[in-house]
Amino acid sequence: MRNYKTEWNLGHIYKGDIKKLVAKDLVIIKKLYLTFAKRYRKDKTHLKNPKALAKAIEEFEKLSIDKAGERPSAYFSYRISLNSQDNEAEAELAKLSDFYANLSNELEFFFLEIGKIPKDLQKKFLLSKELLPFRYFLKKLFESAKHHLTEAEEKIMNLKGAPAHGMWVSGFSKLLNKQVIKFENQDLPIAEAFAKIPTLEKSRRHALHQEIMKALQNISDFSESEINAIVTDKKIDDKLRGFKTPFEATVKGYENESKTVKDLVDAVTKNFSLAHRFYKIKAEMLGDRKLVYADRGARVAKVETKISFADAVEKTINSFSSAHPDFGDFVRECFQNGLVDVFPKKGKHGGAFCSSPATLPTYILLNHIDDFRSLTTLAHEMGHGIHAKYSKKQRPIYEGHTIATAEVASTFFENLVFEEALKNVSAKEKMILLHDKINDDISTIFRQIACFNFENELHLTVRKEGFLPKERIAELLNKHMQSYLGPVFELTPADGYFFAAWSHIRNFFYVYSYAFGQLISDALYENYKKDKTKIKDVIQFLSAGASDSPENIFKKIGINPNKKLFETGLRRIKNNIDELEKLWRKHKKN
Repeated sequence: MRNYKTEWNLGHIYKGDIKKLVAKDLVIIKKLYLTFAKRYRKDKTHLKNPKALAKAIEEFEKLSIDKAGERPSAYFSYRISLNSQDNEAEAELAKLSDFYANLSNELEFFFLEIGKIPKDLQKKFLLSKELLPFRYFLKKLFESAKHHLTEAEEKIMNLKGAPAHGMWVSGFSKLLNKQVIKFENQDLPIAEAFAKIPTLEKSRRHALHQEIMKALQNISDFSESEINAIVTDKKIDDKLRGFKTPFEATVKGYENESKTVKDLVDAVTKNFSLAHRFYKIKAEMLGDRKLVYADRGARVAKVETKISFADAVEKTINSFSSAHPDFGDFVRECFQNGLVDVFPKKGKHGGAFCSSPATLPTYILLNHIDDFRSLTTLAHEMGHGIHAKYSKKQRPIYEGHTIATAEVASTFFENLVFEEALKNVSAKEKMILLHDKINDDISTIFRQIACFNFENELHLTVRKEGFLPKERIAELLNKHMQSYLGPVFELTPADGYFFAAWSHIRNFFYVYSYAFGQLISDALYENYKKDKTKIKDVIQFLSAGASDSPENIFKKIGINPNKKLFETGLRRIKNNIDELEKLWRKHKKN
């Protein structure tokens, strides 16, 4: 099929003697960093003169886009993604982690000193013509300076990150991934067992879920210590830096406004009843009066239509090209150049992701199995790739995008393919696929905000009481999961131990970005559907990179991320639930 390649070609990163090439890159990047540090530890003109500061930032940008800095970690990370048993790559990556941490420490002073520029001079710099290209960068730096510590303290914070957080999380993750679930005379790795639950009929689904929960309870002592340790470490960090709420650091790090996140959380929480209504319909479709935790993602029926890899690629290219020819060309080029690893393999990383280093090609990992989800996953990850492509038009400090906007593009492109594919299925399959989409939306928006609420209460409780035993953590998770799942669900004490497996809660308050991205993306897609010329707004957003706050980027294309917009997005979910209910009632009559 048009010479499409289905495995990664890491030759785009290195060709030849890998050890020698990596060693050469590390020498180059270390020399560049140390030369930069030596110069600006001595020369402080940039702290008083706007033209000199502009030149200093430009020199820093050159460091950030030198391939020598990105190739080593990208290469070994990708090798591990293809083979989790690649011990050589894992060892090299561990050494690189220390190498980059030390390099980062060499430049810590540079940003700290800029942040301490006197207030009156900061105002002049922000109005300076020479510094106009860097205004947003400097504005962020000046605002965050109040949370900075001394250079020596910042170095300590950087160095303690691994033992105080990273090693705890990594240690428990390794223990979790070693768990084997005995089920029907099979030994299932726990990740495979989790993935299998939605595909099973009721009794087997419930039985497998119970076995997984037993396994999580058995290792929950370690998780209890891990969670309390990293939450306490964050409490210390926040106190030292002057953050007032547990989630303030994350919100500022994602460049959102606090009011935006408060509006989002309030709007979604107040509309948990929409999720309750959906799950009531789901229970009917499953033939049950009550549901249990294992039923959240259960399939109500099977979509018989198979979508081969070749068909998935063509559908994606056609749907993307209908919006803009460049979008389809991007997908085509990725497959022609060996930048997509398509099929499941033993030892390969599960799920899917897109990786787009500034100086390297975009690499996309899939696990395609010829179903509808594989099609939408392909579209989703290609959406991330297109976002990265357009973001690279920005100057280096604005390349990429914040976490808050990460899911907007991917979900937009996923919607393009979903609606097109929906046109060619039977009425029954349309009902099933609509159910699946709403189920995903409920998980992306309502479940993630319920998790945000859980995290907030968890952090506040640990700050107040000092330590929370695993039983209390489990109770707390059940409380917040019940709040969005509603009365149709009956949770057991064992269900709360899912906290041990939920990786997102180790990446504090990250979950709100899913809901934010989904609701913004839906608004963007609705605008495009009404007026196809609005694709120019989509491209404007994609091209903005990280050159402004998420709020301002979207306001420039007529989308204001406020409570009204979030509530409008939730009404679209209500409309989809209405449509599902009609299709279900009609199906029952036939």
